[in-house]
Amino acid sequence: MKRRFRIQRGELKNRYFELPPSIKGNSSFTTSLFKKAVYEILLVRMNRLNHSPKQYSFFDLCAGSGQMGVEALSTGFGRVLLSETNRERFKHLQKEIQARLPELVIYRKDFRSMIPLIHKNPYAVLYLDFPYSFWEQSGFKANLIRFFCKLQPPKDSPTLCMWIVIQAPLCIDSDPSLAQEWEGYTLIPPEFRRYGKNYLHLWAYLSPHSLI
Repeated sequence: MKRRFRIQRGELKNRYFELPPSIKGNSSFTTSLFKKAVYEILLVRMNRLNHSPKQYSFFDLCAGSGQMGVEALSTGFGRVLLSETNRERFKHLQKEIQARLPELVIYRKDFRSMIPLIHKNPYAVLYLDFPYSFWEQSGFKANLIRFFCKLQPPKDSPTLCMWIVIQAPLCIDSDPSLAQEWEGYTLIPPEFRRYGKNYLHLWAYLSPHSLI
């Protein structure tokens, strides 16, 4: 029997989509509990700023099954973009998800290659569930720091607000170097929570012009 995931909220609530095949025996995907927590936290924080999901582009940057992107679309995010480098999973996303939800945009790109596109969006949410091999590298923190530095929008970027959500099998909140200061932006105090075997990490960068 093929494994499926269920949409938890919004217009597509209770619809099912097939999960992609495992890669080298790794078939671990985001749990329902974790997925629910991500959207509840995001929506509460956005509401405090008088922001609506409709204003935001949602980037599922290591898409895998694509379920976070589909959930974002169902929740009402204005634009949803997925990126996936694995050829088989990319084909699965095209066949199983994009064919049914053509408004989703799917790229076969590394998450770092998506940065120029991210910088074109005034309001953006970035969701990253890196493969376990990323966390097994001895220099994963240095790689994260470099990624955060590159995420800082250039001066001509229209970006006003960026949320960064990272799912990880370990807690990385103890390293203050990950809380990068961006010129012209305020960093909301990061949030870190544990759900089962995974940790949710949330950072938010706000321009003064994003406070409406």
